[in-house]
Amino acid sequence: MSAQDRSKTKKRVAFSRFSELFLYEQDRKALLNMAYTAADLQNACVEASLETRRITDLIDSAHPDESPADSLRLLIKEKTVLIEELIGIETYIFGQALTVHRIRRMHERIVLQEQRQQQMRNLEDPARLGLLSENLSRVSVQSARARAAMAHMK
Repeated sequence: MSAQDRSKTKKRVAFSRFSELFLYEQDRKALLNMAYTAADLQNACVEASLETRRITDLIDSAHPDESPADSLRLLIKEKTVLIEELIGIETYIFGQALTVHRIRRMHERIVLQEQRQQQMRNLEDPARLGLLSENLSRVSVQSARARAAMAHMK
């Protein structure tokens, strides 16, 4: 089967014989609250920006003779900033959001390029794609471990 023929076939989901389906009843109110509105997303972005600004200002002013990471550790130790306040905005506080986004896009591009090359050669090697993805993810894993260590620091 050629790559072109494969792309025309319908995609299917295969379930094992042990798969189970659970159906949950949802009332109208629950269905209306399942997704965020544009206004909700806008408010969340504004709140995250304000919180990021507040914490970066604290880091900059609290201990000017220390590095930003050391200042943050001291602010956490002094309970001026709580760990819970950092979750979700830590990359923005340290200015790494764009870098993280670029790394993810590069990772995605490389894996998709390999997949296209396999399709052009009429190959299907998910193990190779997985290995490629795993090798590319090492930096992300190290970064996640550092964030986890920081979260457990008290």
